Amino acid sequence: MTYSNEQLKKLWANDKTRRDFVKLYKEWGVYSTAPELNLTFYKYDLPDSVKLIVMEHMQKNYHPRHEEPEWHTRTKTYLQKSEYFMPDSVSDYVVSDHLKELKRTLLEKA
Repeated sequence: MTYSNEQLKKLWANDKTRRDFVKLYKEWGVYSTAPELNLTFYKYDLPDSVKLIVMEHMQKNYHPRHEEPEWHTRTKTYLQKSEYFMPDSVSDYVVSDHLKELKRTLLEKA
């Protein structure tokens, strides 16, 4: 899914909406998978040519009271600023701040 610049300005109106935008990563569509590692990547191409990537993976959680481990879906978020993927995840704050600055740039161009 791709949004117009006007839609992005609304989606990135404040910190909560920017974080919600990232939480809806599955709407962006699958970018790549590594089934042998149980990894799925989702990507959104930002207007500044940066790729916002969310990697989804499964993690086992062991509990002393349960015989079987529980599987949980976990995610890591990346801002890919170069041609090659760098596996250095970033915090929600860093992503929100990048989207905030990008929104400012979009507002200045309007």
